[in-house]
Amino acid sequence: DSIKTFCDEAAKQGVQDKDSGSLTRSYNSELQLGIDWPSGDPFPGKDDCNKYLSSLNTDCDGNDPANTFNWKHGGIYDIGNKIRYHVAPTKSKFIPGTCAFHLHEVEKFRGVDGPGTRRDHSFTVDVIAKDSKNNDLFKSGVKSAGDGAPYKMEGVYPQTLVFTPEARGDYIQFQYGDVGWQTRDEKKDDSRAWCNVGRWDGVYSPVGRDMDCFFPC
Repeated sequence: DSIKTFCDEAAKQGVQDKDSGSLTRSYNSELQLGIDWPSGDPFPGKDDCNKYLSSLNTDCDGNDPANTFNWKHGGIYDIGNKIRYHVAPTKSKFIPGTCAFHLHEVEKFRGVDGPGTRRDHSFTVDVIAKDSKNNDLFKSGVKSAGDGAPYKMEGVYPQTLVFTPEARGDYIQFQYGDVGWQTRDEKKDDSRAWCNVGRWDGVYSPVGRDMDCFFPC
């Protein structure tokens, strides 16, 4: 089955996907399986992989004929030590309207801007995509993103949702079809898309913040 195949492949690979804090795979365009664990630590183990993902399968099953793997809205199993197993249907029938996502952003930086020097920045995003009724559709896990290499969320909504963190100006640029907006855009009477953004949790690298954003889908 998909879980056994995934755990066999994950154990063989042994490390996270390139430029990611996760190892994820999609199967039959309907199901995504993934594991997050700290970079540099050994792979959590094939037995645990099968155990915890199978547990999620048992806890999250359903009878939706459009979801042939019988996953409702996916799920996350956090076992501690920053190890997390997650599943998400990638062929969900979402309810259109004003969709949303919760995003945790982490920024790492080093160096300073000055004559002959430049501060280097790197970003990751961890996204939970929702439909207009606040149903969870997809959990991305930790993904690298940045200017020139944005994170593109494909197959969740009818169009690709693009995330591009920008160091200069301290914002994220979002694009969904012909709708573009930034973390700096607050809700107004004529807003098509906007975000509610929390404060950074520190001043020294790495720093993180959380936000909820809304857009027409």
